[in-house]
Amino acid sequence: MWKPPTAGPEVLRDQGAGFLAHSNHFVCGKYADKEAPDDALLPDSRKRLDRINELLRADFGSITVDRTKAHLSDHSNHPTSICRHPQTPAVGPLRTVASMIAEPAFRRMHVALGNPCNGRYVTYSMDA
Repeated sequence: MWKPPTAGPEVLRDQGAGFLAHSNHFVCGKYADKEAPDDALLPDSRKRLDRINELLRADFGSITVDRTKAHLSDHSNHPTSICRHPQTPAVGPLRTVASMIAEPAFRRMHVALGNPCNGRYVTYSMDA
């Protein structure tokens, strides 16, 4: 049985893209090569990451929190879309449980519990 690595955190970088997105698989070199073979845990995670990156690249230079909320609510490739709803036996119980948008320059994070297409984002300030 596969076990997650326990070697500690790793910093993710945007690799010059100007933005950083992730889904539910390891993307950093330290862990990516140790992930379960054949993406057995979440086989559609890479497709979801590709889709969010596609949407962010298309809006690059004019990305706003509201546009990002719309991206996180995207239903393309349903039933394995970014905003995932468990509606078929093939998808099973997997669903989006939360979404987060960070604005490091403004020291803010926007968080929605549940599916972002139905959820209400709450803004948290990281100012003292």
